[in-house]
Amino acid sequence: MKSKILSCNWTVIKKDIIWLCPLWVIEFILLQLLSNISLSFSLANTFHDKMLPSHEKVAKAQDAMAGLLIGEDNVLITAVVSITTAVLVFGYLYRKVSAYATHSLPLSRTVLFCSHFAAGFLIITVPYLLTFLVTGIINIVYGLGMGTAVFAAFLRVLIMILFFYSLSCAVTMVSGSSGMSILIYGVLNILACGFSTLFWAVMETTCYGMNTVSLFDIIEGPVAYLTPIYHFMRAPKFSGFYFLRSYESVEDMESLGSLLLKSPWNGFGQYVWYLLPALLFCAAAWFLYQRRPLENTGDVMAFPWSKAVFRIVFSICGSVLFTIIFWMVSSEFLAHIVTYRTAYFMAIILLLFFSGISFLISEMLLAKTFMVWKKIAFRQMGIICIVMPLFFVICHMAYQNNSMLDTKNIEKMSLSFCGITYVYDTGEFPEGLEELQKEILSGGNKETIYDDYQDWGDYARFYMEYTTKKGDTESRSYKITLEEQAELSSKIQEFFNRQDNKIDKIFPPYFNAESIDEVLLEKGYESSADGKEWSKDELSMVFTAIQEDLKDGNIIVADIEAYKDPEHSRSVTLWFHPASGFMDYWEHSFDAQEFFITDKCTHTLEALQKLEIEF
Repeated sequence: MKSKILSCNWTVIKKDIIWLCPLWVIEFILLQLLSNISLSFSLANTFHDKMLPSHEKVAKAQDAMAGLLIGEDNVLITAVVSITTAVLVFGYLYRKVSAYATHSLPLSRTVLFCSHFAAGFLIITVPYLLTFLVTGIINIVYGLGMGTAVFAAFLRVLIMILFFYSLSCAVTMVSGSSGMSILIYGVLNILACGFSTLFWAVMETTCYGMNTVSLFDIIEGPVAYLTPIYHFMRAPKFSGFYFLRSYESVEDMESLGSLLLKSPWNGFGQYVWYLLPALLFCAAAWFLYQRRPLENTGDVMAFPWSKAVFRIVFSICGSVLFTIIFWMVSSEFLAHIVTYRTAYFMAIILLLFFSGISFLISEMLLAKTFMVWKKIAFRQMGIICIVMPLFFVICHMAYQNNSMLDTKNIEKMSLSFCGITYVYDTGEFPEGLEELQKEILSGGNKETIYDDYQDWGDYARFYMEYTTKKGDTESRSYKITLEEQAELSSKIQEFFNRQDNKIDKIFPPYFNAESIDEVLLEKGYESSADGKEWSKDELSMVFTAIQEDLKDGNIIVADIEAYKDPEHSRSVTLWFHPASGFMDYWEHSFDAQEFFITDKCTHTLEALQKLEIEF
């Protein structure tokens, strides 16, 4: 009955395997459909292609198999099957009759845990083992020479299985129902990413000068490691495979299959990193199973402390979620009346209010009733309602304070306003920038409407982008309402016009006549010379004429009055394309310079007249 190995009981293991045999079959069939069957058709078509030479057939077949071995399907399948298996093999813990019956057997809890855990691990792993054996046979039949790569891919999947299954088992030990186990498991896989996304969304609404933070910006760095599903999906990127598949036009590029042949273990360390937490989750699952009180069977959570953790996590995440929902619902009318400072104070109040509401909801979920007034842990509720807004205030103040430039730590920088961008190289920083930014911050928080539901010309953006000496790229975008903040707008325009060497700052070495893609001429809302193909001489003529007008002071840089009245203004916009040696810090910035033309701009008007363009 009892094995001396790992304290397992083979009768329990066999019973679980027989009972869950349908899951085993479904997993195996699904893996075959998504991998070997589709791969077989692809290889058959490749080797029957009479137009391809033999060596190209092999290379194409290797690429097809490499794409299979680094596929993302295995991550989702493993994650879903792991929690399904854990819930099924330990499902008896959710019902009092089966829980008491199982623990009345003459078997210790250690033997029961090891037996069920081993059965579940076999149920998940064996279909993958058979699948990769079939893949290995296909590799041998077609002579692709990728046996090591197949073995490496199987080890990567094995690590994923151990991690996801250990996490699933730990979750089932603290939860009291299958539905709650699945919910907690799903939340844990995206908790860091989800909370960060929601929290930064609140920060964007209340922080003046903060650029929109995309999901991919959020889940880079440490948050990626705390989002296992995403991290396992992106792990192959570290080996360079995705880069090669996305940019096949790069010269002298090796094929995906050839790279995998040479370096089948590339990126393997990104998987090994998860072995330690996998073992810790496994140990935690065993420890919790030993101490799981049977009298709590049927409750939403199995331990008193797990109820407290549930309240805290639910209340914190719920407060941010409900705050975002409030902004989304009310943005249609708030956008026109609420300044950043008002939005900031509103966010504090909303986080405080929704923390309490979320705490009440968590109590109702735990008690399975609406009547929870006598059971509320008011001390916990009060702490959460204070801590969450306080955390937001600290983060908000830290971001606003850090938004001030420290020119000592900046390597390069660009400033943009009303269509013009100045580029400053190392050591070339404008005087008065810090004072100007302080004035923008102090006035903007009080006066600027937090959303962008205004007509073009009513506002402009003072945009800053810079690289630090550590190589990090940062940016700030301050919305300036031109009418309400007329004095500040004039100061920014004056700041741009009093800079020395305007031409060198507007046209750095990589913005020259050769790198011009297009010249856009606009008079009012109509474009002149639409569809005209500019010759290099014509582009150079306009480029030189604008430089001459800048040199003579005929062009007002960042002309606010013309920018505010596009219906009656005339402008010339030069669009540039990246030249060789394009600076990395510039890649997210503007690639155009817009000049407003008046009758004083004689050089530009003369050049356009020579080109027979009415302007």
